[in-house]
This record gives sequence, C-alpha cells and structure tokens, in this order.
Amino acid sequence: MASKSMLEALLQTFHVARFIAKGGKIVLCNKPFADLFGYASPEALSGVCAADLFADPSIMLACQVQGQQHGGELGLEEFSFIRADGCTRTVRGHLYFSADPNLPEQVEGFLLDITLQQEQELYYRQLFDLASEAIAVIDVAGRVYDVNQRFCELTGYSRGSMLNEDFNWWRCCVSPDELVGIKKSLSQLCDTQVGRQPSVRLELTVLHKDSQGKGEEEKRWPILASFTRLERRLDWESDRLLAVMTDIRALKEMESELRTMSFMDSLTGLHNKRFLEQSIAIACEQRSGMIGLIAVDVNYLKLVNDSKGHDVGDHLLQRTARLLKTTCRSADLCARTGGDEFCVLLYNITENELQHVLRRLKAAMMKERQQDQADGVPFSLAIGGAWSPTPCHFKELFRRADQLMYQDKVTQKQQDYQDGIICFDPRAQLPVSPALSSSPT
Repeated sequence: MASKSMLEALLQTFHVARFIAKGGKIVLCNKPFADLFGYASPEALSGVCAADLFADPSIMLACQVQGQQHGGELGLEEFSFIRADGCTRTVRGHLYFSADPNLPEQVEGFLLDITLQQEQELYYRQLFDLASEAIAVIDVAGRVYDVNQRFCELTGYSRGSMLNEDFNWWRCCVSPDELVGIKKSLSQLCDTQVGRQPSVRLELTVLHKDSQGKGEEEKRWPILASFTRLERRLDWESDRLLAVMTDIRALKEMESELRTMSFMDSLTGLHNKRFLEQSIAIACEQRSGMIGLIAVDVNYLKLVNDSKGHDVGDHLLQRTARLLKTTCRSADLCARTGGDEFCVLLYNITENELQHVLRRLKAAMMKERQQDQADGVPFSLAIGGAWSPTPCHFKELFRRADQLMYQDKVTQKQQDYQDGIICFDPRAQLPVSPALSSSPT
C-alpha cells in the first residue's frame, strides 16, 4: 500500500497527463489526465476501460500490439478524440508496455494536450497565408522552406514547386545583377560574430516566372524586402530567414510622377528652372562638348495680364513654349525659368549652328506676330544666344545670353514704338498697346 501511495504522489507531480493501466483499465492517473478527459478527479477514472476514453476504442489495442513489436515503447503520433462533454482534444505522447511477466498487460504512459497549440498554429498559419505581403522562409543559399499565397502570386510559381529541393529562389526569382550585394548583406545578417541587427531591409527586383528569358519589363517588379534571421533550431542544417516582401510598383510609379512634376512647368509642359540647373550641372561634370544657351523673354506680358486677363497671358506663354519646342532641335532642352522667362540649352552645337537656330526662332516669332491682327494681343519675344566650346564656364555663358536678350528687348520695343504697335502712356509710365487700350493716348 505504501508503494502505491508513493506512486500516486509521484504521478501528481507531473504537469502532463500520466496514467497506469492494467488489463486495459485505468488503475492510477494524475489530475492533468482527469482534466484532459473531462473527469472531476483522478479517482473518478479508477477502473474505467482505457479504450473507452477514446473515440476509436481500437486505438489502445493497436498501440499495445505495436508497442510489443517495438520493444515495449511506442511514440504516439497526433490523434484526436471526443470527450464525454463533446469537446474535441488533440494529444501526442508515449506508451510503455511492461516486459515484466509479473505485470502482464500493464501500460504506463503520458499524453500531452496540444489542442491549444494546434489552434494557435492554425491561427498563425491563416495569418501567414492570408497576409497581403509576400512572405517566405528561405536560407542564404536560396532554398525555400515555406511561402504564402501572396508570394506565389508575386513570383508566378506554385508553393509545391518552390518547396522542391531543386528550386533556388535566387536563380529563379531575383535579378542577376543584384545577387552579389544581396547575398553579402544576408551572409552578414546570419553571421552572429558580425554583431549586426537581426534584420535588414533591401530593395530588389523580382522576376516573375513568365518573364524568364523573355525580357518582359512588366514582369520585373521592384520589391522592398525585409529579411529577419530566425532563431536556429537543432534540426536545421543552416540559418533561415523570414523574408517579408512588399510590391512597390505603385510607389515607384508615384515617385516617378512626383519627380516629373517637380521638374516640369504645369502651364507650358516644359521643364522648369530646377531641371535646367541639374542638367547644366551634369553637363559641366561630364564636360560634354560644345554648348549653347538661348535666353527668351516674353515682352509685354504684364500689359496683357492687366488689360486682357491672366488667361490671355497664359495663352501667350503657351504659344511661346510651342514655338520653342517646334523650332529648336529635339535634343535641345527647353525650360521655363521664370514668369515670362525661358531658356533653351543646346548640346553639342557649333557656333554657326546656334546662329542658325536663333535666326529660325526669330523668323518663327515674326510669323506668329501676324496673328496679332486677329486677336489684338501683341506677340513679341526678346531673344539672345551665346555659345561656348565647353560647358565649364556656364555662368559666363548665361550672362552673355541674358545681356544679348535684353539688348534685343530694347531694340524691339523701340521698333514697336516707332511702328505704333506700342505707345507710351506718361500717366501710367507703362507701354500701352493701342489695340489693348480702352481710350486713345
């Protein structure tokens, strides 16, 4: 009796469900075992047939046969049963069958309730599979151990094909010119001696399955990837990384649009001063040969805005932009640099070619002026151009072009006064066009 009491006391110290059965009936068990099967106390299970505790009574018989065949011990795979109160539980454990002839048909064992663990695994599996981000478990060598559905959609490969040992993530899905840098970063991430942070973020280009060997740009997608080193398990042959990847195509397109907007003048469709200055800086840095600069100013824009309205003035600016784009060479850079100011940057041009462009511009302007008789709006541009064999002295080039433009402005205004196109109002101290004036001056 003393030994039985000691055995009972020992059983109660275990946190897992332990039991002893003889002749197929429970003789001893602990509280976790009683709780597992929905009984109020271990005593309530005394004498209960062990096979009756499971949904399938043949489980215990099969376990006993297999256990005897395996030398008295049997590890139980996961299996589920329905308790008396209708709850389904899932367990895993070991059974030990007595080899002592004095204890025939005695079975000792323990069961671990993994129901909650399985529910949590199912919950996190659903989160993994339904995540909007592409998620994968990989190693530095390119072996894939798990992926979610979004990852499959991103790459075009099925989960089964990527989990195949012959599949290599780097070879099949990553742009070759990025591999060296990515692998170096991930190797450092996995090297605990380096002492780096346990995660790293990289931008990379993912190749879709359908684009392999076809060069289809629409199947090469920019990705922002976060790689996190997972805690290494004993059964892993190498370090594994959790890769969370975000498709940033829309972001890149938005960045491109914003960049374009920041370099463009919305009214005229030409580049703005900021883009012109960056282009000049690049040309100076590269020392890219002969260069020309044309400075253009729209005459009488304030007069038009004040008398006809800003819509008409905007139309003048748009006419100027169209004239520059259609008259200058396609490789030349036309920009609006201020309210009524424009510039044209001409690459790889000789001085004679620049003079030819200037003559063509002035001829086109005179042709545009013929339309002024119909709408009563004077179209007049002051134009000055300068040339340099090298872009290094750009400030001097700009100063000369600007100076020549102002000389042309003065000359044109004097001619306009003489021709009666523009007269001078001493009261307002402003030039006035008779066509725009409401009263004679």
